[in-house]
Amino acid sequence: MTPRGMRRVRSAGIALAVLSVATTIGTIDREIGVRSGSGWMVCVGDGCLQVGFNPTRFTFAGDNDAWFGPLGVYTMRGWHFDWATSWRPFRVNVPPAELLVVPLWPTLPLSAGLVGWSVGWLAGIRRARGRSCLTCGYDLERVPVADGARTCPECGAKRGEV
Repeated sequence: MTPRGMRRVRSAGIALAVLSVATTIGTIDREIGVRSGSGWMVCVGDGCLQVGFNPTRFTFAGDNDAWFGPLGVYTMRGWHFDWATSWRPFRVNVPPAELLVVPLWPTLPLSAGLVGWSVGWLAGIRRARGRSCLTCGYDLERVPVADGARTCPECGAKRGEV
């Protein structure tokens, strides 16, 4: 992978980590989402992403519990603290509701791994560019420079001074 691609991976990992932390912490005891009139919903609440169908979801919300904005955007108190402690996605199938719940905290180690891998990979690319033969990988750090290039004693390839 090119250094530019690795920087993109690192940036994506950092963005995923920031988004995961913000949504996990920001939705403790709170649910924010979008709903349709027929009962379909997508929301983030109690550290989980919830997608599915629940036509009875908003029938019991009192005046103090929910706020409904334009286009079906809503916010309300959450109550599923046990969902946030799950480590894998699961289905909630209690008729007439059917939801897919994805906990967000497992994305933190994933994003940390992406960032660590990309940083380590970039460091290796920089080292290889600076002192190794691009053909055979021979370490050219102690090979003298002649005419602005280093000639590899293993394969004879010339490498310009970096």
